[in-house]
Amino acid sequence: MSKSEIIELPIPPRVPLNQLSESLEAQLPRSRVLDLKCSFHDTFDWRLFRAGLCLAGYTGSEDPRLVLRRLADGKVLAWQGEVREPPYFVWDLADQDLRELLDPVAEMRSLGEQLSLIATGALRVSEDGQTRLSLLHCRLASKIDTPGHPLGDWLLLEGRMEAGGPAALLMATLAQRYAIDTAAEPLILHALSAEARRPENPTPSPVLALDPAQRADSATRAILLRLLQAMEVNEPGLLDGRDTEFLHDFRVAVRRTRSALGQVKAVLPPRTVARFVPAFAWLGQITSLPRDLDVYLLGFEDLRAQVPPDLQPALEPLKELIKEKRVAAHRALARQLDSGRYKRLKLSWRRVLQASPPRRPRAANARRPIGEVADERILKVFRRVLKQGKAIADDSPDEQLHELRKSCKKLRYLLEFFQSLYPNDRIRALIKHLKGFQNHLGELQDLSAQIQTLYALGQELRSRRATEAETLLAMGALLGHLDRQRRKLRESFERSFKEFAGAENHAHYRRLFSGQRTRLQIPGETRE
Repeated sequence: MSKSEIIELPIPPRVPLNQLSESLEAQLPRSRVLDLKCSFHDTFDWRLFRAGLCLAGYTGSEDPRLVLRRLADGKVLAWQGEVREPPYFVWDLADQDLRELLDPVAEMRSLGEQLSLIATGALRVSEDGQTRLSLLHCRLASKIDTPGHPLGDWLLLEGRMEAGGPAALLMATLAQRYAIDTAAEPLILHALSAEARRPENPTPSPVLALDPAQRADSATRAILLRLLQAMEVNEPGLLDGRDTEFLHDFRVAVRRTRSALGQVKAVLPPRTVARFVPAFAWLGQITSLPRDLDVYLLGFEDLRAQVPPDLQPALEPLKELIKEKRVAAHRALARQLDSGRYKRLKLSWRRVLQASPPRRPRAANARRPIGEVADERILKVFRRVLKQGKAIADDSPDEQLHELRKSCKKLRYLLEFFQSLYPNDRIRALIKHLKGFQNHLGELQDLSAQIQTLYALGQELRSRRATEAETLLAMGALLGHLDRQRRKLRESFERSFKEFAGAENHAHYRRLFSGQRTRLQIPGETRE
């Protein structure tokens, strides 16, 4: 069957189903029982839904398929037949239209079943097989000890909808005789409503609506608790190991936690900080290698493209070595996260964060207003960034740039933790400006780390007798290209830093975080 329209039609409750079925026999004489499952697929954080798209898989019939609809009007944008098992990633899809529509939305995130329903009834098909009408009773898929919620009776019409064609005439008949028309909302919205579900990103945002007068220790605990929740939300996907973004988001939550412990000074009890700083440093350490190997594999084709075309196939042994090491690193990480050490860390950390703040805290800043503490810490770290950046010369070692990059990360986390305390447009402008400078430092650090890692991998490949000379030659060409990129970025550091550290940006920081401005909303400025 050629690609055509696939239209969902809810059947009004007053329509007699037997009469409807019998009246269709003349136009659609071929009939058979139908029992299928309709599953709705999206990323972990519902990116498709939030972009106004719905990807549905129909299985259990002799023509399983994936159908991509627009949520606003249910219009089918693309579909692929003969899909026995939905793909895990967009790039696994055979249909080019589907890939091109989904790739910019899902990006590297995996697709999983978010919701499913069961549909039973009958399928009626025209003599030429070009028009199909499924009369279905739909219900949500049953959960343990819970019957599936009924979603009513629906028609699924498939056919080419050109004017005067069989499918268009059938649509007109259904509308005139039974007042059956295209659904105002796609079936998925009815299903979500029946489940009382609200599709959204399940990873908690570290940005909280803080009161500037709130005790600093109370506000900091709330931020840290939100980060612990983000870690736990990403754990199952991290352990599954296929979608690399779970590990990335887990590591971001860990880094933010370490930054809050280290940078929001004298707020939590000193013994608590001394206890948990090394614990979260351990988490950062054990997740570092698996994440690095994920990144190398994700960007391997870009790396391959950096060498001459005739040498590109020779890099395949390098890719296989990275895969091998990635599998071992993820297995080791899974064992660590299943250990008593990690479980005790989470349990004790949660107890600390959920405990009531002490009446007479030992930490000097614990009872101070969080607004004052935020001002001081942001301005202090900003000045540290300026001092470190000015000290970097053309011959400064890469380690000095790495320290600057770490300070920039700390500054960015502070800005994001406390952004609800400041006018929204101003704080976001500062974060955006900082991100631009961070990207320069990040690319530089990534290139330095890549060169070191690839050199070590090359040495390992060299020690293996089966490695061909062409592979080592290709790796030499790759390392040379990466080093030229690194040198070019290093040469442009001074310009990038001057742009960030300019007088105008400095003035913005002084004005916003000097502690002398009013905390009331400034006319003409917005707050979240």
